[in-house]
Amino acid sequence: MWFPADDDRDDFEFEVMSFKTFTIFVVMIFFAASASGIVAQTSKAAEAPLCLTRFGQKEWANLLKDLPPEKKQELLADKELLKGQADTLRELLAFSCEGVKRGLADDPTNKVELGTIRTEVVAIAYDAKIRKTKSDPTFAWITAAQIEKFYSNPASETEFTQFLDAKFAILRRKDPVSAAQIPSASERKLARDFFAKIKIAEKAASTLAEPFKSEVVLKTQLQQAQFLARQATDLLAEDLTVTADEITKYLAAHPEYSDETKRVAAEKILARVKAGEDFAALANEYSEDPGNNAADGKKNGGLYSDVPVGMMVPPFEKASLALQPGQIAAGLVKSDYGFHIIKLENKTADGSKYDVRHILIFTGYKDPNDPNAQQVPATAFVRTKLESEREATVMKQIIARNGIVVEEYNPTAVAPAKKPVAKR
Repeated sequence: MWFPADDDRDDFEFEVMSFKTFTIFVVMIFFAASASGIVAQTSKAAEAPLCLTRFGQKEWANLLKDLPPEKKQELLADKELLKGQADTLRELLAFSCEGVKRGLADDPTNKVELGTIRTEVVAIAYDAKIRKTKSDPTFAWITAAQIEKFYSNPASETEFTQFLDAKFAILRRKDPVSAAQIPSASERKLARDFFAKIKIAEKAASTLAEPFKSEVVLKTQLQQAQFLARQATDLLAEDLTVTADEITKYLAAHPEYSDETKRVAAEKILARVKAGEDFAALANEYSEDPGNNAADGKKNGGLYSDVPVGMMVPPFEKASLALQPGQIAAGLVKSDYGFHIIKLENKTADGSKYDVRHILIFTGYKDPNDPNAQQVPATAFVRTKLESEREATVMKQIIARNGIVVEEYNPTAVAPAKKPVAKR
């Protein structure tokens, strides 16, 4: 669903875009606590800056205030986890501020969504505060009559249309197919009612004041930062791209990745194939392709049957389809996986499928610094290595130019409030 159902927002989850892989993961610490301790902002909170550059002990204390005691104890006992949360938060704020600098917050669709995020945080916090029990449905106190009254104002209908259009525009960026689907009447009503409820709750919460205001302002900023950071990674993707030429040059300059020994071994096998030795027998003896092992443990002579065009890696497929049935490729065929010796067995009349045998001499590389690492193609290992190095450099630059400062949490740094002294 592209908007929260009424009962789906009892807890907050704080998602951060991973800079390395552009995938989203959940930082469990920040919003593991129930939203019941979060209370809404006053109208002044709407002016909270989108770019949060400093996160100190006061912010940590506010953020972790409602964390269950056992979760907080677990966090404080794990110094590495605590440091990791600080590092993750630092990257999140850097991404968000970079997105603001690059104009993401000025995009009309993003403006609407940023406002919706603020409204949701306020509304859900207020609802959690006034709910009699945790088991009560979210926004159960809002009646159908209140929703009808809300929409009696034409401006509310306009706001709902903007809300819905923004949701679809954002969905289109991620999944154009899903965004093209027209919501049913029941889905539209659910969205319409949800929008009215969060706006009604936001208005009801406007009278609440400190200390709750600053707590919700912070959580609103982090939710908005999460939204902006996800988009900022797309803008930065080009800065991190490693080209095939860069990989080739790196491999040439680092002999430890050389595949010369494997090439010589493959050439010797190719010579035996050309001399007339049985291809299938040689494949069973020398091929390092895991696909040569059948489910019953038997080897299949390097044969792949009914291979659809487009399935294999391009160098392999191009060389295979250039052959006539029964013909063996004159030289070794190089791919990211290693050296291939190829024999075409057959291909359909329309050229859509083919049968092919091959012997693979794998040119994998295993990270010597990681005892649990698996062998991967050297090109893949180098690509990951270069991307990681580039990502680390770019991240440092983004953090520096946005002036991001995130202190590691120190529970002793925030002094408890002084108790009033009773007069005699």
